[in-house]
Amino acid sequence: MSGKPQRKGSVPRVREDAARYQKWVSRVYGLAAFCLLILALGEAFGFASALLRTVTMVGIVLAGTAAWVMQAKRICPNCGELYGYAIRIVNAKICRKCGADFPKWRPGMDEEQDTQ
Repeated sequence: MSGKPQRKGSVPRVREDAARYQKWVSRVYGLAAFCLLILALGEAFGFASALLRTVTMVGIVLAGTAAWVMQAKRICPNCGELYGYAIRIVNAKICRKCGADFPKWRPGMDEEQDTQ
């Protein structure tokens, strides 16, 4: 975001690719939430069958995989290197190439939005 102060209630213009990315993030979270809700209701009310458990768990795994792919495509703000698919526990928010910190990862919110 630019250093320009914004008027109260003004919203920065969102790029098309950022809006598309945000839609996919919303879909992934929606799928995971829906599967967890169905699974929880099925277990709570006793209508969870092996098929229902399998289908909801597959949905949760698909949502988790999609989130992993979206995180891997993040770009370092300093050098432009991709975050990558490697699982990193230690120094997970530091770029492997230049050592710069990645912004705090909030899906769909880490892309700088254009203001015009």
